[in-house]
Amino acid sequence: MDALNPMRFSARMTLLLILTLPLSAFLSYVVFERLHEQHFLSASMFEAGIKEIRFQNATDLEDLSQRQTELSEKLRATAVFKAVTQKTGQQSGDASSVFGLELALARNGVVTLSTNANQIGADLPNAYRLKKLPDDELKYASTQDHFQIILPPAQPESGVTAMVTLDKAVTAANGEQRERQMWESLARGFAAGFAVLAGMTLLLIVLNRVANTSVEEGDGKGARRFARLVRAGAGILTAASAHGALFVTAWLAIQADLTSAQGETAYSGPDFIALVADNATIMLIALLIAVEMSVVLFAGRTPTEPSQTADNAPSVPTPEASELYKAMRPAIFLFLFGVDLSMSILPLHMERLYEIIPGVSREFALGLPVAVEFLCVGVAIFVSGAWLDRKGWVPPFAVGLLLTLAGGLYSWLAPDALQFVLSRAILGFGYGLTLLAAQGFVVRHTDTRTKTQGLAHLFAGLYSGSICGAATGALIAERFGYEAVFLTGALLVFTVVAYAVIYLRRGASGPAAPKAPAPSSSAHGGEITIWRFLGDRNVIAVSLLSSLPAAIAAIGFMHYFTPVYLSRIGAPEAKIGQILMLFGLCMTFLGPVVGRLADRMPSKKIPIFIGGLLGSAAFLSFIGLQGVAATSCAVILLGLSNCFVLSSQSAYVLHLDVSKKLGEGKALGLFRASSRIGQMLGPMLFAGLVGLSDIRYGVAVLGGAYLITVILFQLLAARETPAGDSGKAGESLTPAEPRSQRPPSRHSQSAISSRSKTA
Repeated sequence: MDALNPMRFSARMTLLLILTLPLSAFLSYVVFERLHEQHFLSASMFEAGIKEIRFQNATDLEDLSQRQTELSEKLRATAVFKAVTQKTGQQSGDASSVFGLELALARNGVVTLSTNANQIGADLPNAYRLKKLPDDELKYASTQDHFQIILPPAQPESGVTAMVTLDKAVTAANGEQRERQMWESLARGFAAGFAVLAGMTLLLIVLNRVANTSVEEGDGKGARRFARLVRAGAGILTAASAHGALFVTAWLAIQADLTSAQGETAYSGPDFIALVADNATIMLIALLIAVEMSVVLFAGRTPTEPSQTADNAPSVPTPEASELYKAMRPAIFLFLFGVDLSMSILPLHMERLYEIIPGVSREFALGLPVAVEFLCVGVAIFVSGAWLDRKGWVPPFAVGLLLTLAGGLYSWLAPDALQFVLSRAILGFGYGLTLLAAQGFVVRHTDTRTKTQGLAHLFAGLYSGSICGAATGALIAERFGYEAVFLTGALLVFTVVAYAVIYLRRGASGPAAPKAPAPSSSAHGGEITIWRFLGDRNVIAVSLLSSLPAAIAAIGFMHYFTPVYLSRIGAPEAKIGQILMLFGLCMTFLGPVVGRLADRMPSKKIPIFIGGLLGSAAFLSFIGLQGVAATSCAVILLGLSNCFVLSSQSAYVLHLDVSKKLGEGKALGLFRASSRIGQMLGPMLFAGLVGLSDIRYGVAVLGGAYLITVILFQLLAARETPAGDSGKAGESLTPAEPRSQRPPSRHSQSAISSRSKTA
């Protein structure tokens, strides 16, 4: 007997470290390079006194060339320039030859005078592409080879703007040293991890004898519990030690680099907070990846199907077979990781592909990819239910993965805006198929005892993938460009295909778990028509005054407004990703707690009301806040709002008498159509707000309108039939049957379609 399996634990922890540490080191390097780039530009421009040079007064090319020489001399005298010339071996010469320095003047956004004739007639970078330098009013944009620094006009009414162009090679000073420091941090992480792992393995060998003695004495259950706790503690300590060593080494290297760039006193409080936020983001990503991968590595051998009796009835499932549903959790984690990599950049990438469309504003066009994607998600979920019932989970899962992979690759290669929108439509349809099929897998391989646990595992992987995708995609976009994000997302979806072939093929055949018969509508007083259901006052109220506004708020604000608004004020992509992941964190850590609280309330109107108040408060917060603070507050409040309303809306509809007469499945499917309409309309509505001269006022007005719908719902909607009222046919099959025996597929379908990206 080998209760703790110390050698197997050691081998799997080694593999886990190999999977997670390099990714953590890579993301740390991305953050390092971005901070170095920003602080290098800020230090060089500040030390050269660039704001004191009046470029706007230049009247001809000769005057502009004189100012270029003036700036070159000032840059030559800076410590930053000396570091570059020392690194490149150029101790003399014009600074412009080292920096690739060019100056340009633009009037009304178009370059009219430049030391580089090729820039004449070119447009200045628009607000979506400009990022703010730390602790400075200056903004800059990055092209493939250059930095373009925009100087605020000395006289705003003149309409003349100056632009300084620098070669990207200027930030390459000590680049090899930074790479070595990241490799050193990775090596120290592995050294610390393996050292602790060796100690934990020796401890497990000793404790293994204690566990084996308990098994021999007949306490098998206690031994298994003891083994799980010991292995979990050893794994957490090993992973924490490895990542702690990595992050401390990287942190010290980043701090030393920024100090050398700006001096001892320039490393300010905001810089420190930003650095903490970046490292906390990377640690959270590493933690979630480690947790999800441990589901595969420590689940034992690939589960098999339950054995069959002579009459083909399923026998009592073995422990391995009964936990087959867990195999879908890593798959859905990787899938959402890949899909949500582009969560923070979809409208921004559309802006770069945008060409003037007659009758369509730029802001409206930026929302088309998101709107079309969610429209296709809803269509896929709506039309694939019958396919899932007839053919099982495998065909829609396979087709969904292939369509998502094709859509991701098409997004990477799309040369224009129209084809990019088409690529998101393909991805959205595959996305909907895959999510519904994943639910079907869990439903097939769980019974009434494990149904809730199986769906909890599925949603845990789903939200973790969304959080990691939003944050990681933003970091990749900031360093390597938007196209790299779509390619990386497609590669991650491809890993899901490989995972499915290896781990999920065992679940493609065999018997499904026994299900309770569907409730008969005649038990609730006879059938009614769909039109009568849609015309019911309570259904209209919850659909139009709760579900539709919540969907508009979540999708419109999260997937369109937040990236566009923050980008326009100069926030970097990494900051956008960090803010978006707050929504997923609320859903992951507060959702279960809020859900249990909502279950105890006598009427689902109460949590719907609370969620609506929180959602309206998210937008009303723009009255007193602005910028990053207002957006962060709104995202958190929307996350809390969705924790209350998601499950409560469905429960309210299912407890209505008209739903029981029509049939729960049909009622819930028709009701969720309102949220899918809202998901499509959300980006379009917020596109109108972005086009306003006072965006904060427009968002606040929308918050007021949302509050009105919340109040109207409470006034117009009647209280639903109490869930425990068996005299009115209750909410299940018969009064004697437990809640867990109700067919869960329709409930799960609505929840899947209302994941972290939806309402």
